[in-house]
Parts: sequence; structure tokens; C-alpha cells
Amino acid sequence: MVVHKLSFGEVTPIYDDIAEVVANDGVEVTIEMIGEFHEFLINQMSRPFLLLINKRNSYSFTLEAQRYLYSLPDLYAVAVIAYNKASEETAKGILDFSPPELFQSKVFTDRSSALEWLLIRQKEKNSLN
Repeated sequence: MVVHKLSFGEVTPIYDDIAEVVANDGVEVTIEMIGEFHEFLINQMSRPFLLLINKRNSYSFTLEAQRYLYSLPDLYAVAVIAYNKASEETAKGILDFSPPELFQSKVFTDRSSALEWLLIRQKEKNSLN
């Protein structure tokens, strides 16, 4: 798998429509960084997108970035891997910024369960086409 380095971290396409995202430790994600991320998805991934957000590092978001993070209309599902209670609460809080009818989302404590859930969403998405 090819790892793409962006200003805030890295994005690894797992499939043509599923990308894993890992932010760098200690970074504050800004709206400009989210724009860079969205541009990457639009230019490099098949739509609609499914995201695996891996919170293995500690990082934060500006309020603007939180609001804009999941705003892409081509977003189908988001699985977040949270390794502790604090990152789980943060992930749920950021997901709450987006109306639930826009995309499916779920927070997990391990990568394999999160990826398995995304693969089910991928099959579901593909059956709609």
C-alpha cells in the first residue's frame, strides 16, 4: 500500500474507495489541512468514500476544522478507531457535528472490527449502484 504524506499526517488507500487516515502526534488540524485532505480524496479515491480514521496519535482540531471534516457530499461511511475513552469521546463529539443522515459512522476500539464494518458498508454501497 502506498502511504501519502500530507501536512497533517498520512492517508493510505486500502481500496479504491476506502482510505485510512492517521494524523501526526501533537498536530492541531486546521481548516486548510482539511481542505488538503478533501482535495486528496476527490482526486485520488473512488466515490463515494469510506474512511478509516485511526486515532493512534494524540491531536486536536480547530473548531472550523471540526465542522468541515465530514462535510464532503461523497462521504458514505466513517469508522473511527479510538484506543482510549478520551479519544472515543472526542471522536463521537466530532461526528456529532454532522447530521446522521449524511453518512454512516461508528467508533471502534480495534482496527480489525472497524475495517470489517467498513467492508460491510462498502458491499452495501456497491449493491445500491
